[in-house]
Parts: sequence; structure tokens; C-alpha cells
Amino acid sequence: MIKQLLSLTKIFFLVFLLQGMLTVRGQQATGSWQLFDTDHPADQMIVAIHIDDAAGSTVDNTGQEDVTVVVQQAIDHLFNTGGGTIYFPEGRYRFDGSLVIRESVKLRGDFKVPDGSAVTGTLFEPRGGRNNASADPFITVRGSACIDGFTIWYPEQEASNIVPYPVTILFERNSNNRYPKHCTTARCINLVNSYFGIDIGLINTALPMLANIYGSPLKKGIRINECSDVSRIFDIHFSPDYWAQSELPGAPAESGPHAVFMLEQGHAIDYLRSDNGFNGFWYIHGYRTGMTLNSNYSAGPFYNLKFTECGVALILRSVNQVPACFTDCIFEGSDAALIQDGMTGAAQFNTSVFRSTSRTVTSGEPGIFSASQVTFHECIFDAPAHLSNYYSF
Repeated sequence: MIKQLLSLTKIFFLVFLLQGMLTVRGQQATGSWQLFDTDHPADQMIVAIHIDDAAGSTVDNTGQEDVTVVVQQAIDHLFNTGGGTIYFPEGRYRFDGSLVIRESVKLRGDFKVPDGSAVTGTLFEPRGGRNNASADPFITVRGSACIDGFTIWYPEQEASNIVPYPVTILFERNSNNRYPKHCTTARCINLVNSYFGIDIGLINTALPMLANIYGSPLKKGIRINECSDVSRIFDIHFSPDYWAQSELPGAPAESGPHAVFMLEQGHAIDYLRSDNGFNGFWYIHGYRTGMTLNSNYSAGPFYNLKFTECGVALILRSVNQVPACFTDCIFEGSDAALIQDGMTGAAQFNTSVFRSTSRTVTSGEPGIFSASQVTFHECIFDAPAHLSNYYSF
């Protein structure tokens, strides 16, 4: 009997603790940690700290006040107390400076997949770094940290007068051993009009993950710079249409000057180095260069990529001897679908389509590459392919 009473006492005590920690949004909060029912395509119910509780004061969500300092203090506080998730409810948050999401901390907002309707949810508005591409990134995400569920919009960028801004999101390897140095994540992000969207690793990183990334990055979408192991990049949607359809102030027409800029200068995906990678379901539209794959890329599949109405869909440059494999892809470019530019490595294309108004496959520098290391299996070419006798099909 005594044992049963003790067990019941423990249960009631645990229930009491949980009631003190958790509350549903809209009810009176009785503690810092709460259960929130959010707008999100994947994880609606989350346990997190409201940004006001993490900051210790009300954080402006009207876009009128700069909240950089108070948000960074909230991130630092959560890091120093062991980590967790900070929830930013729907609203507009103005940033005149930069943020660093420290190890073990996750920023989480309200997010709806942009489907041609007006942008809603949690909106971050960076204003710093105008005309300075080398300034600090707007958001630096360190190892084992995450940003999830945000629209990022530069209110001072003009479609008719596009100017440089620094990187919007940088993945960075942390410099201590308290937490894993890698495993940085960005998910459900709308880069409405970033100049340079996401940069993975100026210093060696590993296991980065990008998923459900949307927007109209103007100059460059994603660069994978130094990844020593297994990048995972899925569900990427870049097109001039996302800014045009946002209905945010100053949004251009769908075929506006920003679309001309992107088709003349835009570079959607720039692979510099990744030792293995899993990549799939990319939808890239309206860029000068859809994707470049460079000499340090090593192995890993590319599945269901669609590059449409680009100048050049794909450029291969001296790919590593471990093949890059493409399956069920569409490469469409007005100048060329595929250019082998100094190609000396190996690539395989399976059940893919190459479209162009002039030539589907050609070499950037004739005579430099070894064409025998590129194979095409059950592929379709709807315009002439400039191939040597060493290509196999």
C-alpha cells in the first residue's frame, strides 16, 4: 500500500511539473517552456521558449524596431543554459545587424509553403550590409544549430536597381568541442530576394542539411564550399516568381527587371567541394547558370533535378574520378543544356532529358577533357549534341 501511494505521489508530482512547463498558445503561460501549435508544413506542435520569454522582454514584431541585439542576447542565454528552441510567432522582425545561432540552439517560426499567394508567417527583415557583399552574413548557423520556418526579405532591395548584400545564411563549423562541429540545418526557408542565399562552409564542415528552401536568390542561390562529408540537399525551389508573387512592398512583376538580372547574372547552385552528397528534387528556373559541379566534388547521387529556361543548365568542371550520377533529370538551357568545361573526371546520366534551342551538350574548352568518362543511358536530346567519338550511350 505504501509503495502504491509513493508511486501515485511521483505521478502527481510529474504531472504538476509538466503543467508548470507546458501551455498551449493562447492560454496563460506558467513557465518559460511551452507547447505551441504553430503554422508549419511538417512539425506543427513544438516545445519551445517564446522569444519574449527568452529575451526577458517584449520583442517588437511589427518591423518598426531593430531587434538584433535583444534576439542575439536571447540566443546566447539559451546556449548558456543548455540549448533548445526559440519560437518566433507570426510577425515582422527587423534586423539592422547580424545574428549567430549558437550550438544546440534552434530558431523556429511560422511558415507556409509559398504557392503563389501572399507571404504570411514569420518574416525576418535584414537591413544591414547594403552594397557590401563581404560584410558579415545576416545569419551564421553553427554546428548542431538550426533555423526552421522563416521568410527572409530585404525590404531595401529594389528590383530595378539590384545591389550586393552579404550572404543571408552561412553554415559555420564551431570552434569548440562542447557540441558536434557539424550537422548544421536550414529547413522551410523562403529567401524572397536574397542577393546570395546560403553558403555552406568557409571552414571545413560536414553533414549539412538543406530542405524545403524557396525563393528568388538574385546573384547566387546555394554554394557548397568546404564540405568534407555527406551534404544533404533536398526540395530546392528557386525562380524569379517567388519575389514577384510575394505581394510584399516593392514586389516586381513576374517578368520584371529582377528576372532579367537573374537570367543574365544569376547562379543557382555552385558545388565547389562535397565528399559525397545526397541531392534531389530541385526545381531551378530562370538563371544564367543552373548549376556548376567543380573539381573537388566526390560521388553522391543527384535525383529528379529540373533546370528550366536557364542560359546553361549544368556545367561540369574536372569532376573527381568517383562519378557524379544524375537520374531522372531535366537540363534546359538556351545556350546549352550541358557544358563540359575542362572535364577530366567521371559523370553518369541516366534517363535524363537535355533541351536547348541551339545545342544540348558541348565542351567549354575543346580538347582538354576526356569524353570517355561521361556516359549517357536512355537519355533524350532534343537538339544537336556536340559529342566526340569517345562518348558512350
